[in-house]
Amino acid sequence: MFLKGQRPRPSPSGPRTKPMNPTNLLFALLASGFFLTQGGKGNAQDVPSPQAVLGHEIGTKFSRYREIRLWFEIAASRSKGRMKVQSLGRTAQGQELFLSLISSESQLARLNRIGEELQALVSGNNRPKNQTPAVVWLSFGVHGNEPSPSEAAMDLCHRLLTSAEGKKLLEKLVIVIDPCLNPDGRERYVSALVSRLGKDPDPDPLSFEHREPWPGGRTNHFLQDLNRDWAFQTQLETKARIRAWLKLPPQVHVDFHEMWAEREYFFFPAELPVHRSVPRSVLRWHKVFGEANAQAFDAKGWRFYSGEDFDLFYPGYGDSWPSLMGAVGMTYEVGGHGNAALAYRRPDGRIWTLADRVQRHSEAAWSTLLTAAAHKDALLRDFYQLHRDAELEGRGLKDRLLVLSSPKDPGRVRALGSLLLAQGLKLSYASAEGRGRDSRGRTYPVLKGSLILDFAQARGRLARALLERESSVSHLYFYDVSAWSLPLAYGVRERRMSEVDVPLRTGLPPLPSAAPGGVEGLFSLVSAKRGNSPLLAARASAAGLEVRVATKAFRIAGQDFGPGSLVIPTPSKAQRSLLAGLLKAFPDLRPLSTNRSRSERGPDLGSPSFAPCVPVRAALAFGEGTDPNLAGALWFLFEQRLGLPLHRIPLASLSPQNLSHFNLVILPDGGLPSGWTSQRSTLERWVREGGVVLAIGSSARAIHRRILGGKSQVPSTGTSSKTSPKKNERQALRWTTPDQLARESRERRNPGAIVEVRLDPRRLLAAGYGKTIPVLVRGRPQGFPEEGKGRIVAFYGKTKRLSGYIPEASLRKLEGRGYLLQIPLGKGAFVLFDQNPQFRLFWHGLTRLLLNASFLLPRRRIPPFPTPSNGR
Repeated sequence: MFLKGQRPRPSPSGPRTKPMNPTNLLFALLASGFFLTQGGKGNAQDVPSPQAVLGHEIGTKFSRYREIRLWFEIAASRSKGRMKVQSLGRTAQGQELFLSLISSESQLARLNRIGEELQALVSGNNRPKNQTPAVVWLSFGVHGNEPSPSEAAMDLCHRLLTSAEGKKLLEKLVIVIDPCLNPDGRERYVSALVSRLGKDPDPDPLSFEHREPWPGGRTNHFLQDLNRDWAFQTQLETKARIRAWLKLPPQVHVDFHEMWAEREYFFFPAELPVHRSVPRSVLRWHKVFGEANAQAFDAKGWRFYSGEDFDLFYPGYGDSWPSLMGAVGMTYEVGGHGNAALAYRRPDGRIWTLADRVQRHSEAAWSTLLTAAAHKDALLRDFYQLHRDAELEGRGLKDRLLVLSSPKDPGRVRALGSLLLAQGLKLSYASAEGRGRDSRGRTYPVLKGSLILDFAQARGRLARALLERESSVSHLYFYDVSAWSLPLAYGVRERRMSEVDVPLRTGLPPLPSAAPGGVEGLFSLVSAKRGNSPLLAARASAAGLEVRVATKAFRIAGQDFGPGSLVIPTPSKAQRSLLAGLLKAFPDLRPLSTNRSRSERGPDLGSPSFAPCVPVRAALAFGEGTDPNLAGALWFLFEQRLGLPLHRIPLASLSPQNLSHFNLVILPDGGLPSGWTSQRSTLERWVREGGVVLAIGSSARAIHRRILGGKSQVPSTGTSSKTSPKKNERQALRWTTPDQLARESRERRNPGAIVEVRLDPRRLLAAGYGKTIPVLVRGRPQGFPEEGKGRIVAFYGKTKRLSGYIPEASLRKLEGRGYLLQIPLGKGAFVLFDQNPQFRLFWHGLTRLLLNASFLLPRRRIPPFPTPSNGR
């Protein structure tokens, strides 16, 4: 029952018990006739307990992912046709993703038909039928350093297959158990913790086993948080899961987590704010399930709470996205997390164990299944009705159509359309140009290839949550960011209309065909207006072609080219053939071929105003001292999206004397590499030779302040009172209630909002953009002053809030300060971002800024490494 020939290895599950060997266990089971084909003879008691397979009781040790998968495979083989294991694909580390589907034998036999019936409830083609079961989807372990959910998944599954009560549940429900949403993160966590355990678990919170090494086990292989990715699908684990979801849409979904180790247990209802697009019927069901859970926990004498800490606003969670999809989406949290290990001593002296956490998750899941089975028919009726209500709400909008376009970079709007289709939304595109009008009678052009989304559709609430700019709330507490509008994040144009007069076709527009005629002439010119031109520069220079980038605007053959446009000399047939081959991957780029060097306006093609683009060898600061999420996002961007090599170097190893092999160094949010302040002259010499330092967030501010001698701090607003600020603060505290203090603290906090920044179009870094761009600002944005030789490429100006909540005082402090600063030094430069331009990998609209800095600025040529000798 091992998947695709993977051979299990002995489990290092704990130091006191002899390690179990799953291979020996498998041979013993085979010899005794333990395995039978699915649906074969046997009884419920033939399903082995997890302990029989793992070699330890659940909750006493950490189970390896391969052991968890092995138990589910064995249980399915002995389930008498009541359980299937469905593969979803593999993670980046090659681990098998899978679901366990459990129901009665008859219902599991017609699972495809049940999926079609539920899809018909979404579309409105059918009404609920008595024989249709409800689907309850239980997701365990999306965060790898929250280990108890995956352990509880085995306990729950065994109880379903071996108890009389479980048999009754399977008659009314199809239960989907996702035992581990993040295998790579779990293995990272378990491997680290097992290596730190002593003879016995040490519950002291200060002990070594209660500390995770960088980057921690929370995230997946590329260090991305999968519980922020449900709506944005940047990671393969999320994509695979949602494809399965659409085939078998559930009515109930629970996301099982661990939280702060000192807390007890949380279940829904959620704290405010709740997104306005979440259906009211879903909110009513939150109370029903919450009350049932409360009764189950009271019967056990267990403590719990609801309505605090965890809101339902950001759409990327495993509770909010399912709720917007029409399921009763909920989060259950047990005290634990990465620092709880196997045993944790709480401040009151109680020892909180992994077994305690497993028991509570297992009981909450069981209570949820009992409640869903008792209300099966009502859940299906509400599931059907809320989709009809969404269609009616959409028809009631004055401007129910959203038109999306991106004439400069069609790839962006296509990427956004692909994301929307992947979530079950319906889209059309304009197959020809035309006009549209809004409810006020104003008319607008509709470009060929524009996407048109009608909010009057079954999943219209999800569409509005993802695409509208504002989701007004009166509460100032946000567990996560308060803004994420996809048109702003993708950098595409949006227009609300009431009708369009264009021919429409379903789906996405076809990809453009390759440029006709191939590559001809002595020069090929590529306009900076196209978003992928810096990537072409990187690939062409790496392939050995000469590439030059315009630093000034010019005109040739009647066509205008701005800064950032490319000139690729192709005097030989071989060079033209090589470039033509590279262009096949860039159908949006249409080079202009010319045999002339003379420009009609601006510099001629032989001018030094066309700077050389050299092959880039990039180093990314990685490891301890860097922000894991941003470091992982930059790694993913280069390796997975751009298909370019990136060398991940420990922060401590990026001393100035070690930079000779690179011409681009990227510093994510975090600290500075070793020696950058003490060996400043060596660093500056490397930059003068044409090296580029690209720094983000706190790293950028540290460079600006400690290396360049700038003033990164936002100036204080001061106080108008004659008394000292501290005295005023003490006086205010005497008359302020705790609730008022909390509110004032929230008013000052910036959870994450979208604001507008202005660009200097003369700068090479701004190539491909217009006058303004939307950016996400979080935490305490400070900006950079323009001083000395620094050039502000993007500045906050009279900052305009576009979406989300940000304190007005924070906006005022930013006015006139830089979001993106370039400090030229010799042939190279320091490029400093005040904020993260790759937030969670869905902020596609700012990727071009990174590409410009990474591939158009480096001038330092790296000598090739010597070829290794084959001799002795």
